[in-house]
Parts: sequence; structure tokens; C-alpha cells
Amino acid sequence: MSEDESRRVKITPPKDDLERIASMAAEKAAAIVSRRVISELKAIRDSIERIEKEIEELKSQCKLGEPRKTERRKEDAQARPQLLETIRKKGYILASDARKLGLSPTALVSEASRHGLIVLNAGGDAIVMSDQAFREFSSILDEIRTSDPEEASKAAGEYSRAFNTLRRAGVIYYSQKRGKWVMIE
Repeated sequence: MSEDESRRVKITPPKDDLERIASMAAEKAAAIVSRRVISELKAIRDSIERIEKEIEELKSQCKLGEPRKTERRKEDAQARPQLLETIRKKGYILASDARKLGLSPTALVSEASRHGLIVLNAGGDAIVMSDQAFREFSSILDEIRTSDPEEASKAAGEYSRAFNTLRRAGVIYYSQKRGKWVMIE
């Protein structure tokens, strides 16, 4: 035995003491964890109660402000002849303008599809056109040679709003190679 080893004293507590210390430590840890878990559960419960209250408020607002589905369907049915008349006169209509006719944008697109009209997806909007209006718009688009969007919009004439909506959505763009405005199909 070396001199260092002889100086070291090894103390080993009795086995019962170790088990008691381990048990006390486990109880303390469980108590701490339990308090934290209870605290977290209370916070979650409070959040759920707040969310449920907000949902109930939203439900009551929806009941007050929105017509029922059956009422909406009747309104949509009454607006259909007006939709077809508007498209016949103007050649096209934006889905964002559907409310002016008493239709929801979704009902407008559905109705247009049912009647064989052309529906152009323009990002968050849609444009409904008759076949004749689409051919006319395409022809006008082919003739516009300026790359300036404002000048091109003016050159589109009655279709300027459709032009701008489609341009902003990236459905039409000016092709330098072709020297004209092109629609993505």
C-alpha cells in the first residue's frame, strides 16, 4: 500500500441510510414536479376556457350577422339571371365583385362553370368571362406592344381591370423575347 492510499479514509454509510436518503430525494423531486405539472395544467385549463369563450362569442356573432345557408341559396338563385346579364353586357366579372350582384365569390365561380363560362384563376381572385370576351381579350393582349404595365392597361380598354388583376396575379406577363404580353395557360 502506498502512502497516499493509506491516508484516504473510505466512509460508507449504512445501506439503510442510503435507501432512506434516496427515498427522501425521490419524494422531494416528485413533489417539485407535481407542483410544476399542476401549475402547467392550471395554465392550460385557463387557456382552454378563454378559447371556448372566444369561440362562443364568434358563434353568436355569426348567427347575428350571417344569413342562413338556405337564405343565401335563395339570394344566389335570384342573382343568377343578373350574373348572366352582366357577363353578356360587360364580357367579364371579377369574383371579388360578386357581392355587388348578391352572390358569394364561390357561388359565382360554381354558377359560371355550370353555364360553360371561362373562369381564370387570378391568385386570390377569379375572373369569369364569356367565350367571346375571352377571345376579344386575348386578341387585345396580342396587339399590346408596350412593356409598361400602365400603358398596357390603358390599351386593354374595357378589359383594363381584368388585365391588371391577371398581371398582379402573375397570370399575364410581358415577354421580352416575343415583344408582347403573354397569358400563362
